[in-house]
Amino acid sequence: MDITKPIARSLFELSCLVGRPIGGLRPHRFVHLLAQHGYGDTAPSPGQFRWVRDNFGSEFLVHPYYLIDRYILAFGSYESPLHRYIQEHVWRGATCLDVGANTGAISLHLGRKVGPEGKVHCFEPVPHILERLQRNIEKNFIADVIQTHGVALSDRVGKQEMALAKQSHTNQGMSSLVEFGHGDLTERATIATTTLDTFVAEHDITSVDFIKIDIQGAEPFFLKGAHNTLQSFGPQLIMEMAPGSLADAGYTNRDLVEMLHSLNYEIFEVSDSGKRGAVVDSQRCDDSTFSANVLCLRKG
Repeated sequence: MDITKPIARSLFELSCLVGRPIGGLRPHRFVHLLAQHGYGDTAPSPGQFRWVRDNFGSEFLVHPYYLIDRYILAFGSYESPLHRYIQEHVWRGATCLDVGANTGAISLHLGRKVGPEGKVHCFEPVPHILERLQRNIEKNFIADVIQTHGVALSDRVGKQEMALAKQSHTNQGMSSLVEFGHGDLTERATIATTTLDTFVAEHDITSVDFIKIDIQGAEPFFLKGAHNTLQSFGPQLIMEMAPGSLADAGYTNRDLVEMLHSLNYEIFEVSDSGKRGAVVDSQRCDDSTFSANVLCLRKG
């Protein structure tokens, strides 16, 4: 028996208890290593999950084995800069979309911000992840505000093949419509797709104010299928800019920036504090640069 595993678990749990209220102890990498050593042998059984409240008041069913869960446990939230931006710039009564919702780390915060007067539509096509998302929504008594949709938003209506990680993989946020060469995405599934323009028309949506997009390289296809909605409503967009993922779709960072410019959007960096940073344009955009979050605002 490896006696260091219980020690690593105890130290990880202590770091969560002390660190979560203040955004996590540093260095963050050391906290992750404790969890990986203590819990990283096998995927947990359903009875090993527990409910934990994040720093923005939402409860999540989590286990330290999984990467996103670990962020919530140890640091109080997943994607802290994005949460800080939402806290300042999403308002009560807004209509928001979470495209690539995963288990709802962002969806639930959006639901709390918009309140019962608003609406959040979540898109998560992977069935076992969608199930956890729905459990999290039900636990927080917010199902009237947040509506889930088991489809991916792309540039076409129909069916597409998606690359997935095994359910036992620690990172369940990698599913992609384009990254079929990714070594960790060894599973395949046929999932339903639609376009944002079709979805908005079918659901009689009359405003869209904020969209978070995290779809592993398929962002250009989302934009193609969202042209009319973006032109009509001009919502705020926050998305990932990942050159490796975009390359699998046949695009570059510069291509993505030019697509957004053609839709009359300006692109900005998002600081760790959630503030709008420097302008990102095609002339200065480095195609090797990864950004977890770029902010896209309609000009004017």
